[in-house]
Amino acid sequence: MLQQYDRDATRAAILYVAQRVAEPTFHKIGKVLYFADRNHLEQYGRLMFGDTYNAFKHGPLPSNAYRELSQVRERRVSSEEAGFHVTMQLVRGSPKPAPVVVPEQQPDLDELSRAALACLDASIEKYGHRTFDELVTLSHDAAWHQAWNNRMNEAPPMPIETLVYPSEHRELLLEYIRDPLPGEAPEAPRG
Repeated sequence: MLQQYDRDATRAAILYVAQRVAEPTFHKIGKVLYFADRNHLEQYGRLMFGDTYNAFKHGPLPSNAYRELSQVRERRVSSEEAGFHVTMQLVRGSPKPAPVVVPEQQPDLDELSRAALACLDASIEKYGHRTFDELVTLSHDAAWHQAWNNRMNEAPPMPIETLVYPSEHRELLLEYIRDPLPGEAPEAPRG
């Protein structure tokens, strides 16, 4: 099952999370999105924004969301276009400054489904107050370990199948991910 990446929804989610957590670093936003996406995948059989995940040393991060954040930090995308700017700040428990997202506008909630908002809210409540070290420990889960232990590069991709690993409904989710419309034959190409 391939989902198309939704840039506008991702930017809305970044703003939404940044406005609701203390010290909205790239790391914290990435972890909140990761846990929200895992929850969404388990409940609805798909990722919230069609993002992909990579296993970094300090845990999984959504690759496209991280790219959106980095492009603003590196000024390849204007803060006006993204709706936020990035500063480097010392944050609690950090020995060096970290990139922190500073929202400049409200998120466009029309870009976020009710299901995505519910998953984001649950993730913010559960993980938004956590420290860097706590988030690293919590995100070094079975999905991360599977990708990290088999890595061929510094940040190996995490296939969607690994994200459902800890779910009690794993087999049903895997079946749905592989074939969301069972019994329907693909359309023949026109031509």
